[in-house]
Amino acid sequence: QYWQVNIDSHHNPYFMGATMLHLANHELLERILQQPRYPGINDVNNPHHCSPLHSAILASDFKKVLLLCKHGADIQQRNEEGHTPLHLAAISTNE
Repeated sequence: QYWQVNIDSHHNPYFMGATMLHLANHELLERILQQPRYPGINDVNNPHHCSPLHSAILASDFKKVLLLCKHGADIQQRNEEGHTPLHLAAISTNE
């Protein structure tokens, strides 16, 4: 798949199945989302079933969180542990 990132998941299994939307910084993400065809903003094809929004919240990347929400990220989508992005934000120890 074009947007799939080839990362050696043997060294870091968290990134297995990550897309550019999961890994991009705010500036790159903004450019990707401006394209007429971008990958699913709610993609959870990774071991933890975390969407790009879950990842942005876990990284405390609030600019990325706002951008993903603006483009239709699902705030009710659950990861493998049943946590929504909103739940992760509420229990996060990061500021």
